[in-house]
Amino acid sequence: MEIMFILERQAKKSGGDRYFAALESGENWTVYFPQEISRDSEGNPKKAIQVNIEDFMSSKPETKSEEKPKTKKKKATELVA
Repeated sequence: MEIMFILERQAKKSGGDRYFAALESGENWTVYFPQEISRDSEGNPKKAIQVNIEDFMSSKPETKSEEKPKTKKKKATELVA
């Protein structure tokens, strides 16, 4: 799923810039992105930010590596000379 967030309001000094996205379902999302993400190298806010959301739960779970069979521990015997 790709969501395009449009700059709604720029942060004044610190904090996050506010972005807005209208989803196909009719829902509206407002998100605050930290300035280190939402600003270019000159400190200007980006007009839009695209976010990709992937569904990791639909993929097959990773299989555990095969465990070594458990072996019985041998008891030490006391030698008497």
